Amino acid sequence: MVDRRYKEGWKWGTKSFNGAFNSLLSTSGIPAFHVVKEHMQLMEPREGIQKVLEGKFSYIRNFYITRIMMETEYMGDKGYSPFHISSTKYPLFAGNTWAFRTGTPFISTFDKAIAWLLSSGLVKHWMDDVIQTFLMEDRRQKKTLVTGDPSFATSTRDDGDEVVLGLLHLQATFYVLMFGGTVAAFTFLAEHLFHPYLTFTNPRLVITT
Repeated sequence: MVDRRYKEGWKWGTKSFNGAFNSLLSTSGIPAFHVVKEHMQLMEPREGIQKVLEGKFSYIRNFYITRIMMETEYMGDKGYSPFHISSTKYPLFAGNTWAFRTGTPFISTFDKAIAWLLSSGLVKHWMDDVIQTFLMEDRRQKKTLVTGDPSFATSTRDDGDEVVLGLLHLQATFYVLMFGGTVAAFTFLAEHLFHPYLTFTNPRLVITT
């Protein structure tokens, strides 16, 4: 973003600039982070998203909040989104905390367990699962509102949700079964028609001395 600011006049903004986010940019040893802080603009998400659509603008927000907002409000009917979420993530090392009294004997074990959860990727897996469940439920509610039929939530579209299997889902199986039966029938008919003309030879073993 900083390089593009100097070359193309790129700008950026966020909703609120305090707490861990401010500390990250203020205390970082990376000069570009200080430039980001110096030129940060404050605005609501909808205004920031609109500026992103206009071009040469980046909106900085929590990854999970941004992902939900993009997929619920700005995702097209064909699953296309006009936005790109940066693949590089910057952890702020802030969130929920656990408080223990001084000298708690099991605190080191607790720290190891948390470190194991983070390094194993379980936290990311859980967060992705929570978001995916929320998005599927949101799609179900929107389908119900559009059609007025709650049963419409069971869609033939593969959105990762569990659905009751019907003939439409099993049609490929029936096609394969019908094709196999047709081939077998023609094979039987051919054998029946051409059987008198078929000759078979029995191989014999000849031993010479």
